[in-house]
Amino acid sequence: MKTILVGYDASDAAERVLDRAAELAEALSAHLVVVSVSPAPLHAAAPTLEGGRSMPVPGVASLPGSELEGEPDPKELAQRRLERARARLAARGLDADYVAEVGSPAERLSPSLTSVTPS
Repeated sequence: MKTILVGYDASDAAERVLDRAAELAEALSAHLVVVSVSPAPLHAAAPTLEGGRSMPVPGVASLPGSELEGEPDPKELAQRRLERARARLAARGLDADYVAEVGSPAERLSPSLTSVTPS
């Protein structure tokens, strides 16, 4: 079975690409995989000191828990985007999976992404 992988960020351009991918999937009887990638939180990429302790980053307040105050959870943000894509494609009756990822879009959407875990 053919598979079409679409990166989706809920932008206007992504909406157009999603519609076109859906048209292609219908025409080719292909499986559609819609992936939304949210960037990892700033603190996840912060440098660490020997022993795993976080290194202070100038201009960044201390972090309560594991998230920055007021920022949505990246996985939750990706899930919300996918719900929007799912609603947009609902009437088409496509064979589709929706995958929420956190990290670098270039890395998470690379051609080596062979196993996807639907959300």
